[in-house]
Amino acid sequence: SIKYGIPVNITDRFDLARSPVVVAILNLLKIPLNRFRRDDVLRGVSTQYFDLWAEKSRLDTGNLAAVSQSLKITRGYSGWIRRIDKEASRLNPQLHETKDPFDETVLKRQLQSLSKARSDIEWLQNLLEEIGREATPRQFRANLFSLLDRLHVSFRILKNPSATTADLVEKDSQAYKKLLEVIEQLVQLNEFQEEKEKSHPLRFYFDQLKVAISQERYNVVERFRRGVLVTSIEETRGLPLDVMIVAGLVDGEFPSAYQSEVFFSSRRQKKREQRHMWENRYLFYQAITNWSEHLYLTYPEQEADLDLVRSSFVDAMLSVAEVEHWKYPGKNPFGNDVYSDEEMLRHYGEAVGSGWKEAERLMCYLPEKAPAVRAAIDIERSRVETHSLPEYEGIVFAKISDEGRERLTQFKDRVYSVSQLETYGKCPYQFFASRVLRLNMVEDMEEGLSPLEKGSVVHQTLYEFYVQRREKKLPLISECTDREFELAVQDLVTIARKKFREKDIPDPFWQLEQELILGDAAGGGVLRAFLEAERKRSTRLEPRYFEVGFGSKLGSRGLTDPELSVEEPLVAGNVKLRGKVDRVELGEGVFTIIDYKTGKTLPKFDDLRKGLSLQLPIYLYAVEKLLQDRLQRNPRPAGGLYYQLREAVHLRLGLGSAEYNKSAFDFPPRLNQMLESDDALREILNEAIDWANLYVCDIAEGKFPLTSPDKVSKVCTICDFNTVCRIQTVQRVESQHREEQ
Repeated sequence: SIKYGIPVNITDRFDLARSPVVVAILNLLKIPLNRFRRDDVLRGVSTQYFDLWAEKSRLDTGNLAAVSQSLKITRGYSGWIRRIDKEASRLNPQLHETKDPFDETVLKRQLQSLSKARSDIEWLQNLLEEIGREATPRQFRANLFSLLDRLHVSFRILKNPSATTADLVEKDSQAYKKLLEVIEQLVQLNEFQEEKEKSHPLRFYFDQLKVAISQERYNVVERFRRGVLVTSIEETRGLPLDVMIVAGLVDGEFPSAYQSEVFFSSRRQKKREQRHMWENRYLFYQAITNWSEHLYLTYPEQEADLDLVRSSFVDAMLSVAEVEHWKYPGKNPFGNDVYSDEEMLRHYGEAVGSGWKEAERLMCYLPEKAPAVRAAIDIERSRVETHSLPEYEGIVFAKISDEGRERLTQFKDRVYSVSQLETYGKCPYQFFASRVLRLNMVEDMEEGLSPLEKGSVVHQTLYEFYVQRREKKLPLISECTDREFELAVQDLVTIARKKFREKDIPDPFWQLEQELILGDAAGGGVLRAFLEAERKRSTRLEPRYFEVGFGSKLGSRGLTDPELSVEEPLVAGNVKLRGKVDRVELGEGVFTIIDYKTGKTLPKFDDLRKGLSLQLPIYLYAVEKLLQDRLQRNPRPAGGLYYQLREAVHLRLGLGSAEYNKSAFDFPPRLNQMLESDDALREILNEAIDWANLYVCDIAEGKFPLTSPDKVSKVCTICDFNTVCRIQTVQRVESQHREEQ
């Protein structure tokens, strides 16, 4: 039989330092205390307990996070203002000079974001200006109370939308009341110890407040006979208790071990030890007599690998009283008891899932929730066995609204980047979360040069370097004399140094990062190593076009090669594509493309065949079409290469035809990436186009299942949405099936 009890509420004394409203107030004080450090600003204003209205509009925490991340703002009110103004002064001339509507829209949006961030940070400075100044104890109290009133903390506690029950509102109210009492006591203590008119900085009061709060606890209104009171035995005196549960009856804890005082006389030590034993005995007597229905005494037998000794009080109790004794493992007196809604729902779910005939009888306990449990069981059974509810496996088209189906159908006509299609190929659910639902994660700010910024600087530098050499008709790097080569290195480093000067990086290792790329007085650096690798290449092809864009509305600010780039998207089958090819090398009737990589890992050839890496084949297809349409030339694609630009520079083969080995490139013929003929290379290109068309078709049909278990190690470890999808459940089910087989 099943005993179903009334859900209980735990009544306890709570740590004041852990109260959300107290934590929010302390976080707010950290903003002026730590000179507007970025993390403190974002943490201090990200709360439901304050009314944060700046310039008649809501303070935009997300915009502050985005602006501070893009401008690498770390701390200092003046640092916020200086960097925002510097970026605005850089964008304003571009806005006045541009004639491109797309550029104008983007620039206006960026300037509006900067203006909003500046006004918000100024408002925050004005709000916290008084509390940040040196003050006497009474001035500090007045300033702090005035700040809390301006933020309407009391009102927000009562109307907090995140507080789902009255108990949570009461906890916040009691914690806030206790905090105000602590502040009053702190002020009185300082006035008692020192002169009333002596001023102190905010740090002085903050440190005292933090210590005082850490030692305080607060109570909510206790409702006896409604919940469980968790407290010490001393505090149970005089309370009407139905059930008393004494836990942790272990020798050395209860009775507690006596700590002797070696400097006392033996007679005094004996009296102290006797008094210690009497106190413990009295507490035990109080515990075993203050109840009306049941008394439970419990003790653990082990703590980790340590065997524990049962309290002598338990042994004494067993010797004088007849009690029912349960020993683990064995009879469990509470095995069939259910004490909460959650336990009842879990038990009901197990009954329904196993087909237990008592399941229908259990519905009477929670009739409003039982249908939801049955539905959840049907959903999980569909996912694992029957697949009768495809909408719960990511096939959503038939189950969404007419408006939703129309919007999904419009995805057929969108212009896609290769990386977006690769995302769908790796995990359709990830594409759904990021591109359809447009969920965004707030990324941690990197104070140094981020991988994306590093790649951007390298791409811009190489673009300007090669375009200048093309315009000046300078010789190929492989044909340069020693003097010409050194001049080329100087030109490349000069361009890169100019790009780095535009970056205002607060990271202390910024100089080291520049040296790794630019080199130092002794030489070296990634850029020199790159040109040395270029000089050693034996190829009949000439670097001809750089940053070749297609399908992007880049406008005047985009770094694109005007000789070959187009704004119209590339049409491959039924898919419209956009992208940018880092470099095109052209020869007699043949061409290759090169992609610059600053990261450690490169796509594998197997990923090409599985549709997970589409960049090289689609870019080869795109460049072939551009050469035909723009220049009326028909060179054949020879292959795609990767330039890995790290401390050690390497040229890697992504895919290529063996017919052009030793002429367009020079790699060992046994590589997997080396295809036997033009036809084999063309097959890879056509497969990539087929994959792209399949992906877009599936997107428009609302197919967004999870990634397959074999891709988890590659996809899920770096996914922003791995905590909100079901991939961990899928992995467990798959592993159980393998074990059963």
